[in-house]
Amino acid sequence: FVLEQPGGSILEFYPTFRWALGRLIDIHGIDAVSRVHWSMGAFGGETAKPQYAYSNSPAIRKLYHFRPTANKVKKVHTKVETCRKYKNRDGKDCYVGTKHLKDTEIYPDYFASTISVLIDDLKAAQRGTPEVPDPVPPALESFQDLNSGKGSDLFEFADLESAFRYLRKGHSLRIPEGWAHHVPKSI
Repeated sequence: FVLEQPGGSILEFYPTFRWALGRLIDIHGIDAVSRVHWSMGAFGGETAKPQYAYSNSPAIRKLYHFRPTANKVKKVHTKVETCRKYKNRDGKDCYVGTKHLKDTEIYPDYFASTISVLIDDLKAAQRGTPEVPDPVPPALESFQDLNSGKGSDLFEFADLESAFRYLRKGHSLRIPEGWAHHVPKSI
């Protein structure tokens, strides 16, 4: 796996995420979890945008060494304001994204090509990934196995019922035609 996050994300401190990383290390050793940080500006992004990633492959650390030298990328526009700070009615500091924040969602071409160069190394050096069944069952079959109670205790801690209710209320939720009768309207 590769889990990429913005530099300010607190996901890496979320207890369940820490627990999962700890189990990987307990079972497969310290190389089962690797962390790397970089700036999208170093890969040609319009803003510096610090990022980090966790992976079950030590090959992710190569990403740090792929960063091009300053003369190979355009100058980062540090003046681009992607968020604005303000005080709410209670005097608490709050932040809101500006119109420029959306532009930072797009990966710079050089970053994408770097990941494509690393993909085989990431796969070859991964730790703790179960064997992929041959043949891989269709997604609907896997979904039905979960609904049958097979492995249902795996996700008890995740409060998936709340997540399901939240997603079902989404105005742009589109359930594929073949799945519609398998996904209840409410729980």
